[in-house]
Parts: sequence; C-alpha cells; structure tokens
Amino acid sequence: MTTTTTGPADTTHNRSAQIIRAETARRLYEAEWALHCAHQTGIDAWIAAASDHLHEAVRDYLLARGGTTPAARGTCGSLGSS
Repeated sequence: MTTTTTGPADTTHNRSAQIIRAETARRLYEAEWALHCAHQTGIDAWIAAASDHLHEAVRDYLLARGGTTPAARGTCGSLGSS
C-alpha cells in the first residue's frame, strides 16, 4: 500500500520561496530607487554603479519569480514595449 501525504516540508518549501521572492522584490525596489537618486546627483560613477546593481536585482528577481531570466531563455526580454 502506498500513501502520499503533504505536510510541513511542503509548507516550509513554499514559505521559503515566498520569502525569497519578497526579498528579491524589495532589493529590486531599492535598486530602482538608488538609480533614481544617482541620476539626481549627476555623478557618472554613481549612476553606473547603481545601474549595475539594478541589473543584478532584476536578474535575481526574475530568477526568484520564474526560475529563468530572459537571457537564459534566449529572448531579449524588453520591458515596457508592446
């Protein structure tokens, strides 16, 4: 006889995934805000660093959300175009 149960292990995994997605979303928001602030200063080095940080945050967020990035799927993944 085979039995299948779902228990705390499944819930823990789902909760961990939710926490990771929430954490990456927060980092994405903070990176967007940092880039905005860097643009306000007009300091090229700060803008470049903030832009790099935003790029990493977008990649991490997409990975947490769907498991792959547009680049990994072979698409350009343009944002905001229709």
